[in-house]
Amino acid sequence: MISLIICSKYPETAASLAKNIQDTIGVDYEIVHIDNSRRQYGICEAYNIGVERAKGDYLCFMHEDLIFHSYGWGASVEYYLRSGATDMLGIAGCFYVPASYDWRFAKLGYVHLIQGLHTYGEHPVYYNRGIRWNVTAPLKRVAIVDGCWFCIKKEHFLNGKMRFDSETFKDFHLYDSDISMQANMAGLTISVSSDIIIEHTSEGYYTTAFKDGNTDFINKWKEHLPYAVKELGKNDEVITEEEAERMLVERLEQDRHIAEINAYFDALRRRETPAPLSDKCKRLIEKSLFNYAKIMIKYSRSSRDAKRAMAIYYASKYGSRSRKLRRKLVYYRYVAFWSRRKKLKKVATSDIFRTKPARS
Repeated sequence: MISLIICSKYPETAASLAKNIQDTIGVDYEIVHIDNSRRQYGICEAYNIGVERAKGDYLCFMHEDLIFHSYGWGASVEYYLRSGATDMLGIAGCFYVPASYDWRFAKLGYVHLIQGLHTYGEHPVYYNRGIRWNVTAPLKRVAIVDGCWFCIKKEHFLNGKMRFDSETFKDFHLYDSDISMQANMAGLTISVSSDIIIEHTSEGYYTTAFKDGNTDFINKWKEHLPYAVKELGKNDEVITEEEAERMLVERLEQDRHIAEINAYFDALRRRETPAPLSDKCKRLIEKSLFNYAKIMIKYSRSSRDAKRAMAIYYASKYGSRSRKLRRKLVYYRYVAFWSRRKKLKKVATSDIFRTKPARS
């Protein structure tokens, strides 16, 4: 049985999430709901309580803003963990843990999920993450996993190898990195999977608490960092500490604006009159909606989906690059499409003639 451990800001598990799990998991399970509506627990303390309450042989730690799109995903979890294919399973991770900054900035990871970017007004904006991913390989070995969803056998907690460090990590950040390093030190294998499709409807916020948590993580594991499960290749670029710091500062500033934007739209939904958005917030909205439309134009299977994304951009009062989007639509949906078809046809034809048997 799988025990799904959820630390929740609500007194009960959302009915939609419970129904989604019931419809998709395909094996025996239980939901271990940790009520953190009064923020009485840090994430490590909550998860340790969840481990004690769990009755299943397999533990799945997950955020409450997930939607499962794979049917029978629980059988995959049980198979991978029971067969020894891996000891710890996630959907996002990195094979390299830097010594001075968070691995999420390292650009050396594997991510396989539908990730929510931002939500403005009534329009959820998504992008598909598939960084450095070869979907023909169901598992990729990593050194560390993201905490939005990961699974492990309960026995590793019962035998004293692992425990969430509530003394060092009292907030809601870096617990995933720490438990991954505990698994590495215990000689366990960590992997991310490509055959369990999960939608994560929010991206989360980077705050000063995240920065403090990363400092605590580095200080705790500094004797073992950097840590990698494979050698870096010639195309594996490791960024500098200065560049990582710049990226973090930019992300912290961006997330402050996102919090302001969300508060603005929350006030509108309550039919209140919010303070006007700053110019930086407006530019961030425009950038997000533009990038969403651009990605849908380039990668979506249906032109209808691409045009729907463009319509969202046009309908917003922040859009200022409509003409550029139309040019991208023409290029990616028509020019590049037919160019690729012509090239493939030419290659196929040349292969036919090259393999044609010679006349006797």
